[in-house]
Amino acid sequence: MTGLENITAVAAGASHSLAVNWDGTVWSWGWNASGQLGDGTVLDSSTPAQVSGLEDVVSITAGPNHSVAADGVAWTWGRNDFGQLGGGRSPNRRVPTPVPGF
Repeated sequence: MTGLENITAVAAGASHSLAVNWDGTVWSWGWNASGQLGDGTVLDSSTPAQVSGLEDVVSITAGPNHSVAADGVAWTWGRNDFGQLGGGRSPNRRVPTPVPGF
């Protein structure tokens, strides 16, 4: 698959997956009902696609329906019904957003 060579980190949520390429780009695929793929939509994807706005990422993790990446800043996106994205309870986020206070 294009973009998935030289992967340095992977993470999986309940129904979505993330990978970090050697160049620090993040790729996502799977279920996307809460925006956990970070592509600005809620459309599912069976094909990995690059998450825009993230560069030089060194680590990632995934919750059931949310995603987290770090490049010196903590970025979160996806479901936020319990405040798991940081910054209190707010609507779900469909694109990576810096966690306030980090």
